[in-house]
Amino acid sequence: MNPQALQHLKLLQTAISKRAGALVFSGQPASPAAPDEISAIVTHQREKYGVDHGAHLAEHGFQMSYWVSQLEADLYQDLLGYCNAEERSIMARLALGFLPNLHCNACVFPVMAQAPAPRLSNYVMVVNFGLFQMAGLLCEALLWESENDAIRAKRCYQRALDLYFVRTKAQYDQAIRDDGNELHRLKQQSGEIAGVVLRFIALHELGHVVLGHADQLDMQLNSIKSDVVYTQA
Repeated sequence: MNPQALQHLKLLQTAISKRAGALVFSGQPASPAAPDEISAIVTHQREKYGVDHGAHLAEHGFQMSYWVSQLEADLYQDLLGYCNAEERSIMARLALGFLPNLHCNACVFPVMAQAPAPRLSNYVMVVNFGLFQMAGLLCEALLWESENDAIRAKRCYQRALDLYFVRTKAQYDQAIRDDGNELHRLKQQSGEIAGVVLRFIALHELGHVVLGHADQLDMQLNSIKSDVVYTQA
């Protein structure tokens, strides 16, 4: 990722993390990872994708800060695989990451514009973490529907709806609750599908840069409100 754009991204993430209702991903896992649970995940990933994250899981468990940073890096590399030469030149001037808040949105904006050639700006692409989690819930609901389990599907749809309206950390914790182990069977599958949705969202945002839309935005970080405010340039 572009170092200067990445610096802007880190400053924005830090500012958001200090606001009320922010999601703070600590360096410690929310709960210890059971060895049999790790083994099941490693086996699934090896058989389905030919990758082995066993060493990373053994070292980091379910430490959210580590896996969020890995997801950001993996998403950046995924986007490069879809890009032509022109688009790769844009990716070289871009940094992407999650904003640690409860909103369901994504955007891209220019930083350090070099007038009179705004297309030479660097760019920051951000995805609110709530959007990724909502995608996971909706994908999980669809998986339950495919198994003709309308009750569990409805629960997932309700959680997604709750997540859309959350404004506090307590409301967030309630929105992403699950019903225990009965839902864990499909959680990894829904997360994988949500990863595809996330890739589509990121490609959509990249399209705004390619088409020049992002250069029409000025970004203002409002220290009072709980979101990023955008004004038309």
